[in-house]
Amino acid sequence: MFMTASRLVIIWVLMVGAVPLWAQTGNIRGYVRDSETGETLPGANVVMGSLKTGATTDKGGYFVIQNLLSGDYVIDVSYIGYKSRQVKVTVKSDQTTQYEVELDPAMFEGDLIEAVGDRVTAADISPVSAFGTRVTELARIPTVGQPDLMWGIQLLPGVQAASENSAGLYVRGGTPGQNLILLDDVVVYNPNHLFGFFSTFNPDALKDVTLMKGTFPARYGDRLSSVLDITNLDGNRKTMAARASVDLISAGTTLEGPIGERGSWMFSGRRTYQELLNSPLFNHIVDEMFSTRIGTLGGAGTAGDVGGIPGGAPGAGGGRGGGARFGGGQVNFGQTTSSFDQAFGFYDTNFKLNMDLSDRDKISASGYWGHDVLDLSLPSFRGETRDQLMDWGNQIGRLKGTHLYTDNLVGNVQFSMSRYGSNFEIASQNQTDGQGQQIAGGRAFGLDRNNELKDLTFKTDFNLYSGMNHTTRVGGQISSYDAFYKQGTGDTSRSQINTASQ
Repeated sequence: MFMTASRLVIIWVLMVGAVPLWAQTGNIRGYVRDSETGETLPGANVVMGSLKTGATTDKGGYFVIQNLLSGDYVIDVSYIGYKSRQVKVTVKSDQTTQYEVELDPAMFEGDLIEAVGDRVTAADISPVSAFGTRVTELARIPTVGQPDLMWGIQLLPGVQAASENSAGLYVRGGTPGQNLILLDDVVVYNPNHLFGFFSTFNPDALKDVTLMKGTFPARYGDRLSSVLDITNLDGNRKTMAARASVDLISAGTTLEGPIGERGSWMFSGRRTYQELLNSPLFNHIVDEMFSTRIGTLGGAGTAGDVGGIPGGAPGAGGGRGGGARFGGGQVNFGQTTSSFDQAFGFYDTNFKLNMDLSDRDKISASGYWGHDVLDLSLPSFRGETRDQLMDWGNQIGRLKGTHLYTDNLVGNVQFSMSRYGSNFEIASQNQTDGQGQQIAGGRAFGLDRNNELKDLTFKTDFNLYSGMNHTTRVGGQISSYDAFYKQGTGDTSRSQINTASQ
């Protein structure tokens, strides 16, 4: 009888201890969005406070929390710049429940915080290799014209500009060509307007920016300095919206709206206006950049001239007004280009389409076009006229499909094209000889350079979310590069035309 009771107690203890093993579990998944526009919010926190577990949304605003005991819970959803929200969820046995969580934008104001600390040695400082921000933060940076993405990034630690009029990124000593710049996972090869003064990225069309200055994942390749990962807006899923911007250089507009109840679209365009660039200030800048300076040699002078260099008397090629010593005389330089005809402008456009084919399948198409053109007609010395044309630009296109194989396995497939092309043409005509006498026909010279790079890429990747702190990514890509360069010259004085291509 005693043995029988002991056995019953042991069996009861084993059954109670095994209850968690028999308990039914379920999953929850979903998306976190902006309540006003429906834009997904990457990097939002979804936490189940009672269980001290949760997840962070990925680049597409998706989250999944697995292996939860069936029952009712409350999740806390938060994102910087938005009001936190608590949502009641129900976990059903052997099922996955989907939730769409929308957060309201909010402006937070706090008291002044003063932090005082002791100086640490360089060996104790841990380098920060990644920095992420929303593009709306760029609007808070003081600027003369429109906020520019590259100019804002130059203010970050470890990033430096080559000069005050360059949007190029010099990250930890590397050159701009050593940075990988991605727009919707597509490489941008020359992200510059106005000879590098502005970037090609219109802030009105962008949603998310991540800069990685070191130790970036292997999926980004083998660039030496940094990775700048930029994401376009998906578009407003709630209602039609439009906004415009005007600055000292350009004007632009952005349109977005829903596609039924399962999609969205976005179009953004920006262009310079010529009447401003043809101002006296811009003419003076171009005059300084492209003018021709010639020198005249004067006779020998005395050593007492104001120019600081022993030379000729004033008015005879002497040192007054500055110059350079040449032999026994003085060379005075004069700027002969005083008038020219110029036309410069750039434009860029962004678009994006998104469709939810089902709860597990999404498709998107995005693109970018940008172009710069500079046309100059410059009179030069000795009767020579010169016409110069430069144009360059980028074209980008991408088609992407996303499929949820399971609640925690997401697959992406995309095909993309990126093209950069530039063209440089110059033609000069000389109708006079060395003594300024008119000659029949004169001399003509021409130069034409064409450069093009085309990149076709097929990429696939799979993301496995194993928990709050574990994500496994596997993927691969195949790229085809086509580079083209051609140069042609013509010279009537030599009666020859040379052409070379590669």
